Amino acid sequence: EKGLEKEIEFETKLRTLLGEYSKSLRDVIAIIC
Repeated sequence: EKGLEKEIEFETKLRTLLGEYSKSLRDVIAIIC
């Protein structure tokens, strides 16, 4: 099914984005502290 495929692809991209974001957030916090 196309809709489900797109949804999974979107979720994967979102998780990757959030992972990168939280990593850089930790880096920033480490620099500040």
